[in-house]
Amino acid sequence: MDYSLIPFLFVLLISFVIGCFFSKSSKKQSDYFLGGRSLSWPLLTMTFTATQIGGGFILGTADAAAEVGPFAILFPLGYCLGFLALGAGFGEKLRSLKLDTASDVFERYYNSIHLKKITSILSIVSLTVILVAQAVALKKFLFSMGWADEWIFLLAWSVVILYTTQGGFLAVVWTDTVQAAVMVVMLIVAFFFTMGSAPADTTTSLTFFSSVQWDLAEPKILGYLLMPFLFIFIEQDMVQRCFAAKSKRDVAIGGLLAALILFILAVIPVYFGMQASALQIQGEKSSKFMEAISLLTNKGITSCAASAVLLAIISTASSLLSAASSNISQDFTTNKEKLPIRWTKLITLFTGIIALIGAYTATNVLSCIIVSYELFVACLFVPFVFAVFFKDNCLTLLPAAILSVLFGLSGFVLVKTISFGMWDELLPICSSALGFGIGLAYVKWKEKSSHKVLFSLQTRLSPMNKHYE
Repeated sequence: MDYSLIPFLFVLLISFVIGCFFSKSSKKQSDYFLGGRSLSWPLLTMTFTATQIGGGFILGTADAAAEVGPFAILFPLGYCLGFLALGAGFGEKLRSLKLDTASDVFERYYNSIHLKKITSILSIVSLTVILVAQAVALKKFLFSMGWADEWIFLLAWSVVILYTTQGGFLAVVWTDTVQAAVMVVMLIVAFFFTMGSAPADTTTSLTFFSSVQWDLAEPKILGYLLMPFLFIFIEQDMVQRCFAAKSKRDVAIGGLLAALILFILAVIPVYFGMQASALQIQGEKSSKFMEAISLLTNKGITSCAASAVLLAIISTASSLLSAASSNISQDFTTNKEKLPIRWTKLITLFTGIIALIGAYTATNVLSCIIVSYELFVACLFVPFVFAVFFKDNCLTLLPAAILSVLFGLSGFVLVKTISFGMWDELLPICSSALGFGIGLAYVKWKEKSSHKVLFSLQTRLSPMNKHYE
């Protein structure tokens, strides 16, 4: 057996033990999906970090950097900006809602159970697509390390499903904490170890930057930066963590520290992607990130980096699996506490199996993630954020929310059918905002008309009242 496989198996074993440890503490859905709303800021910092440093952040960004160069750094920076927004106040507003899922916002503040179910379905589709992307990233990782045996991939994914199913949200959070600490150290070690041996110096990087065609890079710049940033606001696994926080202060501190950690790490996958381009590394099935490290370092450092990637992928996968399962389990029941915990665990298990099947059909990690971001953001960002800020003032704005979702979905379909260049990224969310504005104007006009009718009726009845007096 290759000795580099030992850290891989050890990480899987630790994750499974953590899942078993917390399996007895999750006796009802509020504990299984929110951990009793007891997360402190250190746990939030680490689980925020681990959730976003996944296959897209490392492997997807590295592959993109090999194609478009330094522009790829905008993808991880989008996450950084999103966490800054959480820490600057939006996370506190989410915590103050005291809800269970992101879709609950639409039932509580737009007074529509049907819209809640629609948004939940969109959330489930989006999270499942990203979960499939993590499975694809895991397969690429194993292929790059020379572990092409199918049983290794199936074992790894099975462990992710099992510890998430058994331990629920607390198992995911504590596994994230251990995994995040190890992966951050390993990524930094691998980065500094290759600095002296890398063939692509600053001059080469600048030359590559200037050689990138703007007509290729410009449409991607906005997507790389904007979609991760906006998705942080409404992503179920991020909202789930804000809801599970012990206090609003814990959310603020955790969000700001996570933004700092991601900002420090953002350059690493971009750096190795550009090194892969300089080394002319080819291959669709393998990861350019791991191929570059294996060529620039020894087996020991490569093994450390591989373990970091493994941790990143499985931590993100477990968070997505828990989030998707929470939508399925909680958004389609009238009395959430009556759903037996064994059925909730079966739902989590089934969701993981669906993602496993999808991993055999998808190939491009970052493309899958970006498309799912675009769909979710286009339909739900505007009405969701509006409800978080204005709360009970939205009880009469259901038409605005419905039009926002429909316009956003239409804009998404339109840009996937016809290219509008830079507008490909902006058109769907602008369409959603337009739909919300039209709906808002309609509601205000209807209220104004009702007031006029009421005033006219009162005026006509006034002489009659005086007559009877």
